[in-house]
Amino acid sequence: MGTNYIAPIWRMPRNANKDKLSNYSMEFDAGTSNQAIDCGNSDDVNITGPISISVWFNASTLSASRGILCKNNNVAQQTQAQYFFDILNGDLRWRAGRSTVTYTVQADRWYHAVGIYDGSNTTLYIDGTQVATTPASTSSYQSTEPMFIGRRLGQSYFGGKIAQVCIFDYPLGQNQIEYLYNLNNPMAITGAEPVAYWPLGDN
Repeated sequence: MGTNYIAPIWRMPRNANKDKLSNYSMEFDAGTSNQAIDCGNSDDVNITGPISISVWFNASTLSASRGILCKNNNVAQQTQAQYFFDILNGDLRWRAGRSTVTYTVQADRWYHAVGIYDGSNTTLYIDGTQVATTPASTSSYQSTEPMFIGRRLGQSYFGGKIAQVCIFDYPLGQNQIEYLYNLNNPMAITGAEPVAYWPLGDN
């Protein structure tokens, strides 16, 4: 497991108070080229089959192409990406299974995003609601590069706040997605805990 951290009292708020996420997140400066987290290329992140990734983010800038969580080769083309969450000129993009879905976001606003690839479809959820889905290829591209939080190789760095990054090696169900959105405790997901988890800012 990449990270396994359980706080005695979970400070992540319910959705009604989700602006408090600002107190428990990590801020990335888009103008600083080394502000990103190298998560390596272990089995926990090197998943080409079914996968779910959950992340909270608040982008301070929507210009250019900025990676939130990405595992790709050192080029900007989508075809050489294993999976990613990034922002391209105001659109959040989720790619896995060699297919991409998008959702338009605003700056300086918290979003909870869940990207799922179940082997057949690539699907995006925002704040607990499915917003996009498309058929996916039966095979995924596999990158030999590390997974990064706060950047995508070949693109600009992310600017803003990121929190509660978790990776699951199976497709989350609707109830599990709603649980993550409202209660923010990935270690208590019914069925299986994440294979990797970065709280980013807690304590």
